[in-house]
Amino acid sequence: MTQLGNMGYRKHRNLGTAGRTKPTTTPNGGVIQLMLLWNEEVVTTTSVVTQESGDEGELEWVTQWGDQSGLDNHAVQDDAEKGPLKHSDGSLDFKHYGDDTSFADYMQFTKFRVTAETPFSIFLVCNLDGTSTNCYLSDSGSEVLQFTSGNAHQTKMSGTVSNMTHSDIFTIDTGRKFLFNITRETDNSIRMYKNGLLCNGHNDEETISSPMFDLENLGVKNAASPGNFFDGKMYDVIVMTGTVDDSEQTRKEWERYLLKKHGLEQLN
Repeated sequence: MTQLGNMGYRKHRNLGTAGRTKPTTTPNGGVIQLMLLWNEEVVTTTSVVTQESGDEGELEWVTQWGDQSGLDNHAVQDDAEKGPLKHSDGSLDFKHYGDDTSFADYMQFTKFRVTAETPFSIFLVCNLDGTSTNCYLSDSGSEVLQFTSGNAHQTKMSGTVSNMTHSDIFTIDTGRKFLFNITRETDNSIRMYKNGLLCNGHNDEETISSPMFDLENLGVKNAASPGNFFDGKMYDVIVMTGTVDDSEQTRKEWERYLLKKHGLEQLN
């Protein structure tokens, strides 16, 4: 496991986003641990893959999604039957074809740890193709962040489970792209946002969770014994950690960038 230290953020050119630049604001004393961006540094190969039906087909599957954090923490998958496909809109299309785990998609990256009581902020731009439980990010054995129903998400940190139920206006719809953010503050309070809207509508509600957690997989609960797959499309995945002097300003700056980049509506 790679233990990442207190490193600064390296600026990057914003390729393919019509001149809109990435924010320069980061957690003070923190680090961008992972930055997987839409239609950037996506490496594909064409391979004949046996699908769940037993038919063979030639598919363009993703072997690597390049990390632009400066830490080279690339998401990789060297098995065509387990790799997401590159969708026509440039996203990575993760498919869970059924209960046969040989035909579900996920990727892995260099394992890194977010230590206990460390503030963090995770941004995900994605959509969901299925209404069943979907795992976004996990360690080597359990979901760190997962969708559990149309109006609920769950975190698991060192075995500590926290459930957050959303208001009606926060409901996650299938087949619709959205910006999801989860942030842990310096007081260990955790808040979730959809397109800039706080989890429980306009109420400043939160859960408290301080344990450490590891991140190793994208789109699966457990790569060694696969299960609870993400079923949908991934556009952006950004994980930042560290002491945050003005976390609200940092969050809003990245939020504005991602909403504009993807043409998503700011919710109020």
